[in-house]
Amino acid sequence: MLMSALFMWSQLRFITNYFYVFSNFQPEVWQSDAPDIMKWLQKNSNGRKIYFFDHQFAPLFYAFYTQMDPIIYQNDARWSIPNEYGWTHVDAIGSIISNDQIDNIWLHICKSNKSPEHSELLVVQSRNDWSNAADYTIKDFTGVHTLRQVYDSNKLYDYLRSTNYSEINSKCRGLQ
Repeated sequence: MLMSALFMWSQLRFITNYFYVFSNFQPEVWQSDAPDIMKWLQKNSNGRKIYFFDHQFAPLFYAFYTQMDPIIYQNDARWSIPNEYGWTHVDAIGSIISNDQIDNIWLHICKSNKSPEHSELLVVQSRNDWSNAADYTIKDFTGVHTLRQVYDSNKLYDYLRSTNYSEINSKCRGLQ
């Protein structure tokens, strides 16, 4: 009887942790922001390129949550260069591009200065210092912690230029 009770207790504890505690209190690990952000991008991208920073599997999430036809996904996927173990992943699908290097965001911000008519959407993990320029913000279930933000590259450039002129000038000058 005691063994049965301990077994039931451990199963109940596991199920509670798995379905409630871990998924709600570790949203970055569970990618719980993916459904909302992918649907928002589908509705608001207007044909612009979308660059994801720090989100390696963004093309896969986009295809899943926007219900892309698997044949289109398989035919149009651009695969990454295999790592030292031979593993690879989808790097881009259509206008969705995954970029693991957060430092590369400055290339896109500075490019907006050179061609203002060419706008891109940049999706990054929380940057509180840029939050006023975000077009869309995803928060955790408490509404307190920001998980991801979407920026229009042109608006972000203008915002950074107006708030921190010296930083953006030095970053963009270094990339030319």
